[in-house]
Amino acid sequence: MTTYNGAKYLSDQINSVINQSFGDWVLFISDDGSSDGTIEILRDFESLDPRIKVIQNRGPHGAYINYYNLFEFYKDNYGSCADYYFFCDQDDYWHPDKMRTEIDVLSRMERQYGKRCPLLCYTDLELMDATGNSLGSFMSDYSDIDLQSHPLDLFFSHCFVWGTTAAINKALWEAAKLPVNNRNDLSHDNWYAKHAVLLGHVECIPKPLVRYRRHDSNVTGLPRKYGLLKAIRRAMAFGDVIDAQSHMFWSSFEVLNSIDSLDWRGEELKKTFERGGYYAVRFMWKNKICPGSRFHQLARYINLGLCLHKRTHWFLTDCEEPINAK
Repeated sequence: MTTYNGAKYLSDQINSVINQSFGDWVLFISDDGSSDGTIEILRDFESLDPRIKVIQNRGPHGAYINYYNLFEFYKDNYGSCADYYFFCDQDDYWHPDKMRTEIDVLSRMERQYGKRCPLLCYTDLELMDATGNSLGSFMSDYSDIDLQSHPLDLFFSHCFVWGTTAAINKALWEAAKLPVNNRNDLSHDNWYAKHAVLLGHVECIPKPLVRYRRHDSNVTGLPRKYGLLKAIRRAMAFGDVIDAQSHMFWSSFEVLNSIDSLDWRGEELKKTFERGGYYAVRFMWKNKICPGSRFHQLARYINLGLCLHKRTHWFLTDCEEPINAK
């Protein structure tokens, strides 16, 4: 868990971890310089429960780098001693059986694919307001990806696996090394999910085992569905759509570039973003890449087909190696 000025809701989340039906866990928490009493709350929990260990981030600040520093602290001091890993937000609430359910699923997947296979499972989540009241909606109502039927859609969609819902095994923890320089602002959970698709297997648990609190200070927003009027407005801002898609494509390319040995899917994905044009159109058509509305699907074909993604600042500043536009 990473924290920053989360005192208002922090106790609810930590108590939901303490009250898990599975109790053999250790909770590592890194605070990023909070000034609202968060660190005092953390120290109180740490003094009451030896399974809770708190550090303070003294280096560069920010949500991503705080996670990176926490992971590096864990690796430096504990190696990879755990069998399974969970990402925990500071302001949500876990169902009492979340950890046990996901461990059971990962254990079954390891029996099927082997313990050396990188694996990830994730659940649905229920939205609640700042006071903890259900909003009557679920993340599955907003997401446009189905990673079991169409896993490659993850590389073409703004939707991703919410880290607070996910669990990974040791093989994925060791294989997907989080980079310190993340030039495309790719979140840690998105990083691990994309590695899981490329290197192993992903399974969705269609149960809302997390309650996701919506409030003014959320770092991440919700995926959006557009009515007719909003779709028209988006169409009028087509350049912004292309820029946002290009950011997503080059973020995916950064993940692909971080893996030494890609299988044929990974190699084709990499060429799709490198080459664009007919190669990209053929790849998307052949693999039935389909996330998003028809408008976003059309924009994706135009973007990659005409190599517009190579003309954005994401390509010019963030691509690891220059790629000659064709």
